Amino acid sequence: MARRFFKRHAMTQYALLFPGQGSQYVGMGKSFFERLEGARLLSQAEDILGFSLKRLMLEGPQSALTQTHIAQPAILLHSYAAYLYFMSENKENNLSISCVLGHSLGEYTALVAAGVMSFEDAISVVHQRGRLMQEAVPAGCGIMAAVLGLEAGVITEILKDFSDVNLPNYAACANFNGPAQTVIAGTKLGIAEASLRLKEAGAKRVIELDVSAPFHCALMKPVQQKMAEVLASINFRDAQIPVISNVSAMPETCAERIKSLVLEQIASPVRFSQCIEAIFINNLLGQGFVELGPKNTLSGIVRKIRPQIFIANIDSAEDRI
Repeated sequence: MARRFFKRHAMTQYALLFPGQGSQYVGMGKSFFERLEGARLLSQAEDILGFSLKRLMLEGPQSALTQTHIAQPAILLHSYAAYLYFMSENKENNLSISCVLGHSLGEYTALVAAGVMSFEDAISVVHQRGRLMQEAVPAGCGIMAAVLGLEAGVITEILKDFSDVNLPNYAACANFNGPAQTVIAGTKLGIAEASLRLKEAGAKRVIELDVSAPFHCALMKPVQQKMAEVLASINFRDAQIPVISNVSAMPETCAERIKSLVLEQIASPVRFSQCIEAIFINNLLGQGFVELGPKNTLSGIVRKIRPQIFIANIDSAEDRI
C-alpha cells in the first residue's frame, strides 16, 4: 500500500477527534496490529473480551462487525491504536493536545486518551455497552437515518409529532452533526413515517445508517440503569486534557461529572456541531483537528461546519501529518 502523506505544517498543538459506530469496516486496524504497540493492545483486548476480535476486524463478515457489541470495542481498539501511533510519530515535534472529542462511542476513546479511564476498562465497558444497547430494542425494530439538506430546527419541530416513545411510530433527533446533516433514531415505522414528512419539508435525502440499534434516543433509557451498574466499579479520574462532552457540549475535566454525562449520553442526542463550536469558543483548537480511527467521517462533517480549518485523519500506519 502506498504511503499517504499530508502536508507537513509547523504545528505543535491539535484538537483530537475519535469516530463512533458506523465507521467500522472489514480490514480495519491491520497496519497497527503489525506494529508492537498495536499488537499489545489487540492482545489485551482479546484477553478481556474472550474472543478473536482480530479475526472479525480483518476478515469480517461486515454483518458480524456491525453488531454493536463487536463494533464498539473494534472501533475503540483501532482508534486508540491510531492515537498511540500518532503520539509516537510526533514525539520529537513538541506535540501537545488542546482537547479531545469523541462522537458517541468515540467519547470513550477520548476518555482513555485524556487519562479518565484505562484502555482495559474502556474495552470491557464498551463491549457491555454495545450488548446492552443491542438488547434494548429487538433486532430489526429500531433504526437510524441521516437527514440531509434540512435545518435541524425544522427537523426537531416535525419530530414533535413522533415524540411519544410508547407509540409504534416513535422518532427523535439523535445526532446534530452540522448544518446539513441530522441523524434521527426510532422505531422502523417511526423513521419511515418521519422520513416522508421530512422529505415533504425539503430534505434532500434520508439515508438509513449501517447500525444495528436506535442509539441516543428514549428507546435507550432502559440501558442507562444497567450501565450505571457497569460503571460503578470503573475508576474514573479527572481528565488530564479537556474532554468536550457530547451532552453538555462543553469542556469537562471533573471525573464524577464526566461519569454522569457518559451515562446521560446513552439516551441523549450527540450535539457534535455544538461541540465543534465549543472548541472555538473556548480557544481549544490549536492549529487544527486530527481524526484518529477508522475512515474519515468526522473530518467530512467538520469541513462542512468550518470549511477553512486544517483537518487530517489517521486511519492507518500509512498516514502522516
